[in-house]
Amino acid sequence: MCCHLRPIDVRAANLLRRRVNVERSVQNQTPLDSMDKRPDLSLRLQRTVTSCRWLL
Repeated sequence: MCCHLRPIDVRAANLLRRRVNVERSVQNQTPLDSMDKRPDLSLRLQRTVTSCRWLL
């Protein structure tokens, strides 16, 4: 079964596909950004705890 789409329909489908792909990329980037920050936050916490030990 083959369908023949008009050029305008093909273009609309391509634009929609691109929009979905861009949105998916943005959604996938958010967890990656969060994972990048985790080691830095862990190190900051460790330094803070170490500094507080000197006060005790």
